Amino acid sequence: MISIHTFCVNPIGENTYLLCADGEAALIDCGCFWAHEWQEVRARLDASGCRLKALLQTHLHFDHVLGASFALRDFPGIPLMASLDDQPLLEAMQAQIAMFLGRGAVRNFDLSFVHHPLTPLSEGDTVTLGQFTIHVLATPGHSAGGLCFHIPRQGLLFSGDTLFQESIGRTDLSGGSYPALLSSLGRLAQLPPATVVHPGHGGPTTIADELRHNPYLHVSGK
Repeated sequence: MISIHTFCVNPIGENTYLLCADGEAALIDCGCFWAHEWQEVRARLDASGCRLKALLQTHLHFDHVLGASFALRDFPGIPLMASLDDQPLLEAMQAQIAMFLGRGAVRNFDLSFVHHPLTPLSEGDTVTLGQFTIHVLATPGHSAGGLCFHIPRQGLLFSGDTLFQESIGRTDLSGGSYPALLSSLGRLAQLPPATVVHPGHGGPTTIADELRHNPYLHVSGK
């Protein structure tokens, strides 16, 4: 069984997920802005007794990746795993922060993680966590390199900002594409209806509920 610990962090209300299974752990979208947020995540990780294996990124918008600075400091050498199609977002991290928080906010953050080499993830790749396999789905649209992480054996999907409860991520930022996002949503709509969706913002949902209530899944043709 995979245990899932959810932390709603930073002023944008991003969901950071800590997954633990069979003595191994992974962080999905570590978006902690502040030390006290990271300390809460670190305390839960330490209490689990699991070894942190990887940082998995659904995409590289600043609110989903700033916490990598804390994780890489405390666990040097762990891989930062994301799509190379989002590499431009990593390179433009200061501009991202300035756009949303103001230029003066840039100096408040440790951005050393932007120089950490990415371990690339793409469609069809897998990451093991204990006895479980995490399947990588390429779901561009919110960003050029958007990914979702699917664990079929547990009926779980970590959707980042591709799919929210009764909504979707915006497509007007650099690398975004509404047609691409609709195509990605069409793929997600084919997953088993009972699949539990853990999004990048807001509460969990299921594919079945989204098929019933999310208008964008109907626009996607499903």
